[in-house]
Amino acid sequence: MALVAVVAVGVSGAFVVLRLRDSLGELATMDLSLRWSDALLSLLCTFFCVLLGGVIWRLVLRGVGQELSWSACLRGHLLANLGGYLPGYGWKFVGKAVLAQRAGLPAGWVSLAVLLEFIGLAVTRLVIALWAVTPNLVRGLGLPVGAWMLWSARGLALLLMLAAPWILARVSQSGTMPERLRGLTVCPRALLAALALMCLTWLLFGLGFVFLARAVHPITVGQVGPLIFSTTTSFLVSLLMFFVPAGLGVRESVVILTLQGVLPDAIVALLALLNRLVLIVAEVMGALLGSGIALRERLCK
Repeated sequence: MALVAVVAVGVSGAFVVLRLRDSLGELATMDLSLRWSDALLSLLCTFFCVLLGGVIWRLVLRGVGQELSWSACLRGHLLANLGGYLPGYGWKFVGKAVLAQRAGLPAGWVSLAVLLEFIGLAVTRLVIALWAVTPNLVRGLGLPVGAWMLWSARGLALLLMLAAPWILARVSQSGTMPERLRGLTVCPRALLAALALMCLTWLLFGLGFVFLARAVHPITVGQVGPLIFSTTTSFLVSLLMFFVPAGLGVRESVVILTLQGVLPDAIVALLALLNRLVLIVAEVMGALLGSGIALRERLCK
């Protein structure tokens, strides 16, 4: 995994660096000026999405019949985010599970909750990406997909997402669960609420990316969908490559590839780096807040 991660970061990083090098000349000729109001809105949207992760984690735990306080869920989520930077993106889920177990929750249920959250994040990212993408953008990526195929994929993905909590509840009652998960009580409504909040999170992440793009370049209404699709897809790919630290280089490469022809290449390369910077700042702010919550809990004991 470490070797694959090094190769992935090296290849994607080289791709991003080469794109940036090719864009430097074009950027130098542009009359660029940063609109700080839009940049601040982008950071606020991203930070709010980081906070929503704590709410989602509590709903997922409730979905498997476990209760943890709001502060513990928020603290665990915000501090675990740092684990995604080293040694790999998947370690944020490991850290979240460890913190939940230290809070007294059973290991089997916490492991299931982490797995369900991971799957839910992937599914909801796919759903939002499918609904945000346009037929023209799909054809621009070299995929011969007609409008009817796109609408069919959107409907199927949405239907599977909505049905998944009730399917899991039925399976948990069938007696086929592993021994350590016997007695599991699934709350479909809590899981569905978690999925809905995940979808809202990706939309807000996309909106933050739109604000960031507006901060450096004029944006039309027709470009909003591709921008949301680009950032959501980049998060999906980085999630699947969970062994890469924070999806470093991977997310930037996906943003550059999916926005070809939507915005000038130089602007896209610049946005890929700025988007990473905004996310790092938002997650560091979240980690500081999580540390403050942990300190307050220690002082109150």
